[in-house]
Amino acid sequence: MSAETETHLFVLHHGLWGNPDHLDYIVKQLKKVHPSDAVTVLNSEVNEGLLTYDGVDGCGDRQAQRVEQTVEELEKKGVTVTKISFIGYSMGGLFNRYAVGRLHAKEFFSKHTPYNFITVATPNLGVRKPDKHTTSLIYHNLVHFVTLRTGSQITLADDFTGHGEPLLVVLSDPRYVFVRALAQFKKRTLFANTRNDIMVRYTTAAIENSNPYRKSDAIVMDVERYPSIVKPRSAIGDDEVDSAEGVETKSRGIDGRKTRVAGKEPWPKQTLGFLSVAIILSPVLLPLWIIMMTSGLNYARFKVIRKRRTEKIDYDTRWFEEFNLNKEQPSNQVVLVSGSATSPAIASPEDVTSPAIAAPEDATSSSSASGSTRVDPLSDTDNIRDEDELDELYYSLLVRVVPPGEFSGERPPIDPKNIGKVRRWMVDSMNALGWEKIDASFPNTNAHAAIVVRRGPHVDVMNLLVRRLVM
Repeated sequence: MSAETETHLFVLHHGLWGNPDHLDYIVKQLKKVHPSDAVTVLNSEVNEGLLTYDGVDGCGDRQAQRVEQTVEELEKKGVTVTKISFIGYSMGGLFNRYAVGRLHAKEFFSKHTPYNFITVATPNLGVRKPDKHTTSLIYHNLVHFVTLRTGSQITLADDFTGHGEPLLVVLSDPRYVFVRALAQFKKRTLFANTRNDIMVRYTTAAIENSNPYRKSDAIVMDVERYPSIVKPRSAIGDDEVDSAEGVETKSRGIDGRKTRVAGKEPWPKQTLGFLSVAIILSPVLLPLWIIMMTSGLNYARFKVIRKRRTEKIDYDTRWFEEFNLNKEQPSNQVVLVSGSATSPAIASPEDVTSPAIAAPEDATSSSSASGSTRVDPLSDTDNIRDEDELDELYYSLLVRVVPPGEFSGERPPIDPKNIGKVRRWMVDSMNALGWEKIDASFPNTNAHAAIVVRRGPHVDVMNLLVRRLVM
């Protein structure tokens, strides 16, 4: 880069147990699509492997420090970071959500304009299940045992504030700095797997109360260009798909687009053979696997605990308490007021009693905080002449838009027996920010790895991520 260069910094973070290599494809595409002197990529390495056990707060702190360090290093080289975007994969999305809160508290975004905030297969609502069955209790304890502090936080079993508030609930609370930080971004985007993701369920990745694909067909809206991106039939209407085999739809300005139902493809013969051998040998393999897992987990716990003692990780939350702008507001009352469709603003404490509601304009679809209604994005293409505008209409076929809106709600009491109501409150609160949501469907593969091209040939979802960035 030449002297006095302005750059857009993209901050990436991998998931649990991960490393920067997991996001290599995104890095390559960012550098391929955008000029090298306009974009700088930080593929963060500060929370590799077992360090992801240090909690969303511990890892988020390190991520925020790494961002500040990178900005300082670039400034010494004569490069000014004028724009910044965050892309988080899996747990990396939660680490980034915490990091932007810490940065916002330091007024970091007053100097570096926040543009894109993206999560990919991220457990935004955690992974806790209702405590109705013994299996749920075993699952929660196992997650906590395996992943230590991080596990207690994603199962909503921690107390971040000292007042019975789990960290993920705090991350979703509009009174606090974390949601206020997200509101600063020009665009917020969620990518979620609709199936075959055993690590992160659809509802927590997409911030939804239910999975529409359980009762509705998944429709591939463009078979040739984006075969892994789907929408529920219930959201688009039957007129878009004439048969399950796939047909060419009426172009209405978009030539050659084909749709089809994302059916259940047969398992490859190689996979079926592997599963057959595994089942036959399971009486021998299962005990060996349990012994290896137990030994490995105990060793991992020992390494993490020893590292904590030597590094003395600071979990001080005084910064958070000092930045709480609503100290005089009743603890259970929340008001979120939208600004524009691209950059909502949050009501300040003095505005809470009489919020002004700003309805988003020019939205491609209308939505409540927890659902959406269908609006045909191509119904008026006869009057469109601008190619960029037509391109936006094309992409509106692939994404679900939840525009920002007003949220005023009383947070339910934090109680294990009340976790369903708490999650619904989190969904409504977060969706009031406004999001662009993209659903992915990968057949017969580990979708959690496939979505970021860690495994398999499916590159279309990440290609869309790079092409839809606000620059």
